[in-house]
Order: sequence, then structure tokens, then C-alpha cells
Amino acid sequence: MFGGGMMKRMAILNYVMQSGGKVAVSEIIQELDTKEKDVKKAVDWSRKKMGMAIHIEDGFVVLAPSAMAQLQKQKQGATVVQERVVYMIKCDNCQHDNMQGTQKCTNCGAPL
Repeated sequence: MFGGGMMKRMAILNYVMQSGGKVAVSEIIQELDTKEKDVKKAVDWSRKKMGMAIHIEDGFVVLAPSAMAQLQKQKQGATVVQERVVYMIKCDNCQHDNMQGTQKCTNCGAPL
């Protein structure tokens, strides 16, 4: 269903968020026409690269309330570009918009 890895990961995270922070892996697979390994990759990526409190437990993807708030904040800064959603993260130091996945601000170098 998805072309890029980032789009797939974000679609999975958005689905978990829209489901209230806890959803069966099997439901994600069915609803998003994806594979279990993609769900696991999205969870691992979210935990390692974004520092989110998310895990898989007893066949469910569980997103902590703090991670839900983080995703909602990022979603508020989304911009549509050529029919793709690009999530932007605002730097706390200089207020510059940075693409999601960026570890440091591209304007001032502060950690995001």
C-alpha cells in the first residue's frame, strides 16, 4: 500500500494514535494492508529514533500517553506537499520548522 518506509511508519503510528493508543497488531495489518514486520519496524523506529514510549505487548501496539501527546503535537505542524504529508518539528530554540526525523535543527543546530 505504501511506497516509502517513512510514510509506512507514520501511517502505522497515526493509526495507533487514532485508535486511542492501543490497537491489535492484526488490526493494523488488516486495515493498512501491511505486514507484521512493518508494524514491528515502525514500533522500533519510533522508540529508537523518536524516543517514544511505544511497545508491543500481547499482540497489541501500546502507545504511552506522553507519546500520544508528542504525535499530536507533530501532527499539528503537518504540511501537504505534492499529495504527501510531511511532518515538521518546530525547534524550541529558534522556532525553525524542521522535517520529522531530523535530530538537530537545520537552522541553529539545537537538538530536537
